Amino acid sequence: MAIVALFFLIPATVVAVYYAALTTLGWRSTRRPGGLPPAVRFAIVVPAHDEEPVLGATLSAVAASEYPTGSVSVLVVADNCTDRTAAVAREHGAACVERFDAVQRGKGYALAHAIPQALADGPDAVLILDADCRLEPGALAALAAELAAGADAVQAAVTMGDPDAGPAGVVMAVGSAIENGVQAGLSRCGGTVRLRGTGMAFRREVLHRHPWQTFGLAEDAEYGAVLRKAGVRVRFVPDAVVRNAPPAGVADLCKQRERWRAALFVGGASVFDRLTASKPLILAHLAATVPVAAVASAEFFAWGLTLVGITGLVYARAIRRAEVSPRAALGLWRTPAVVARLAWVTAGGVVNPGGAWVRTPRVA
Repeated sequence: MAIVALFFLIPATVVAVYYAALTTLGWRSTRRPGGLPPAVRFAIVVPAHDEEPVLGATLSAVAASEYPTGSVSVLVVADNCTDRTAAVAREHGAACVERFDAVQRGKGYALAHAIPQALADGPDAVLILDADCRLEPGALAALAAELAAGADAVQAAVTMGDPDAGPAGVVMAVGSAIENGVQAGLSRCGGTVRLRGTGMAFRREVLHRHPWQTFGLAEDAEYGAVLRKAGVRVRFVPDAVVRNAPPAGVADLCKQRERWRAALFVGGASVFDRLTASKPLILAHLAATVPVAAVASAEFFAWGLTLVGITGLVYARAIRRAEVSPRAALGLWRTPAVVARLAWVTAGGVVNPGGAWVRTPRVA
């Protein structure tokens, strides 16, 4: 029984220490130098499929950025749209290309179509922004500072969920706070971070050397694998914040995770990356570890409880950083059921890592 307990305890220990150490480092505050932003010219590419309800707010947020307007251009690719997505883009002053292809559908194909057109204007960097995301006013300046400091690829902090929108909103908000803390810590240690699909920017030279040719459900993870193989480091920029509209409910969140789980099976990802990529699976493993350790011995049980304490501290700090209100905190008892559903959905990727792309209904 001791061998079985160690089989559970050793991976749980590695992951708990990994999360605790990196979030502690990543959440450490730093003071960025003030002054004018560097002269980095951005081309912002916005892939959009039937995004009429949300695209206008996204483009308005870009226009409100604290960044020189002459250094930003926006190109929306209206991909197989059946609504007024293209019209909304043009009404907000963005350039727009419309793409119709009944076979080659999806975000990867839209980006492969639009990025060469964005590069034709000679920008310094291309920023990919989903149509339902909001750039915070200082995001472009923070990304520009990192690029000017020598980064080839950068990833913004993506915040998700609404703590006041029920247990699914709390799970998403707290999960994104932890993810951003881990990625910030990893980047400060000199590591390369995961691309998040939105808020990711690349120097022009990187996109010329490595054209966008990834078309799967996890096109961001696939392109990240291309960069990792080529030795291109992706840096995390915690001061650049992108707010992502949350799914409308738990069922929609699970549908989204069915698509995202494909990232766990992208070629080039290490076993460790896969073990640490899914927080619901990590929590499920920890929940199974404690009773197994209790059966083995009192010492192993104490070991398991220590891991629960370490993980609980990480989540308590994340709850505070996600600004979960006292009212929302009263509903935290409902979140384990949501986490369990997400763990089940993610585990199902072992049988079916792919699946069809389905647009996730969003809260406006």
